Amino acid sequence: MGAKENFNHNLKKAMRQHEAEREEKTAREFVRTRSIEVVKQDALDNFNEDRKQQEDRTKDLALVTAMIIQQEVFNATLFQQFDTAYNIAQEFCKEYPHDYNWENSNIDFESMVAIFATRIAANKGDSTLI
Repeated sequence: MGAKENFNHNLKKAMRQHEAEREEKTAREFVRTRSIEVVKQDALDNFNEDRKQQEDRTKDLALVTAMIIQQEVFNATLFQQFDTAYNIAQEFCKEYPHDYNWENSNIDFESMVAIFATRIAANKGDSTLI
């Protein structure tokens, strides 16, 4: 092989190696970018799911608070009723979370709220009970 042929051979070899390295770099960059996109999307999905669960818990807390106030269990001002009902509702929502299965329970949701509120208020010796 002459010098020119050797030079051309080495040049082609270097060009193929450079092209292979460039393709590998592009592939690695694609995987890295795609991985970042997947991680970002997973994080966003988790954030949205957490937000939805928080909204559900907040709705439950509001509903239980309203149900306790509606039962007129307390002989107090509106603000005292709200504060007491809200505290009891927080305890209720801890014991019976949003995903609690009421269908397999021997008592319905509304009855349990009433029983729970009365029991908690009585256990705390709340003088605002009627």
